Amino acid sequence: MCRSECGIVLIGNKLDLSSIREISIEDGFKYCEDNSKKYLIEDILHLECSALNGENIDEIFSLLSKNILSKIDNGLINPNSIMANSTFVKTKKDNLNGNNSLSCSKC
Repeated sequence: MCRSECGIVLIGNKLDLSSIREISIEDGFKYCEDNSKKYLIEDILHLECSALNGENIDEIFSLLSKNILSKIDNGLINPNSIMANSTFVKTKKDNLNGNNSLSCSKC
């Protein structure tokens, strides 16, 4: 079970190898639907992609972003309270790479 503001995407990879598919698209959608109900999650998104040719990679991030924005619009996510409860820290990796950005301690 996760918090209601979480966005979950089930990603089927290897879309470019559909000839050797082991799980049908329908089974992927059914899994998302069944587990949304089982774990009381509003919705689990489902997309298939190919890391080889980049198909649907941008769509995954776009779909998840739209899902999060919809939750903000519907009052399920309060961005101000999330930011207020987060601390930002500079990680060792950031320091080694000369990166001046900060990472969220909740992530």
